[in-house]
Amino acid sequence: MTITLPRAWEQLIEDKILSGLYADESEVACEALRHEFEQDAVSRWVQKQAAVGLPS
Repeated sequence: MTITLPRAWEQLIEDKILSGLYADESEVACEALRHEFEQDAVSRWVQKQAAVGLPS
């Protein structure tokens, strides 16, 4: 898979790799996607709780 990112995002990814936190671009992308999916799951849970009402 090939993706094109804005130069500023490329620089952020390069900075993460240079910091030693990640070995390569793939690790940075996977971590970002994991975070996105987790946030999405939390948002869905909050919306569901709001729809049914939170217990008092």
